[in-house]
Amino acid sequence: MSKMQAIIVNPEFDLARRNVVNIELDHTIVLSHDKLASAKLLAELLGVPWSPTTLGPFAPVFVSEGLTLDFIRANEDFPVYHLCFRVSQQKFDDILSRIKLAGIFYRSSVCGPVDMRINT
Repeated sequence: MSKMQAIIVNPEFDLARRNVVNIELDHTIVLSHDKLASAKLLAELLGVPWSPTTLGPFAPVFVSEGLTLDFIRANEDFPVYHLCFRVSQQKFDDILSRIKLAGIFYRSSVCGPVDMRINT
């Protein structure tokens, strides 16, 4: 399994709010070459539960009460996905500590170099 990369963004960063209809994402499918290892790793990094099995061919990560990431095995190449989670400062610090402990490269900007920095 290749090394994961994370983009670390200041949790205080927030885009200007607009009047929008309240719609929440319930679940999405995440492609992976190894669905079990990927789901387990993400769940451990985020500190949330996961399951190796569920209905269908998925390994779900239960991100919150209303959001599940359903990992599925893909044999072909697939694009890089960017997911951003809003968390408290303490949760952010906990996740960043687990990312560092796991030896995962991270960066401070979406298109920037892997600089192992945040809040730049």
